[in-house]
Amino acid sequence: MSLALFLSVKTKHLLTVLRIYVTIIMEVYDMPLIELRCEKCNKTYEELVKADGKYPACKFCGGETQQVYSGKLIVNDCKKSNCSGNCSSCGGCH
Repeated sequence: MSLALFLSVKTKHLLTVLRIYVTIIMEVYDMPLIELRCEKCNKTYEELVKADGKYPACKFCGGETQQVYSGKLIVNDCKKSNCSGNCSSCGGCH
């Protein structure tokens, strides 16, 4: 087995173990993995945070962070017939 193939297999195995570990942490400690964006340096990254609505300081510059909402989101099954699921484009369900 070549070194590159060996490292590729080990990396995939490590990523699988890491995904399992993160899933356990999220379930046991009620810590969702969310996407954050720093208001100071504008960097975006994912982080495990407590589900209390308080976001940690940016790990790059210490600035204030906010959650990034991306993808489709349907709240309380109130999807309108012409809704794309992207609330930032239409102002959300009312």
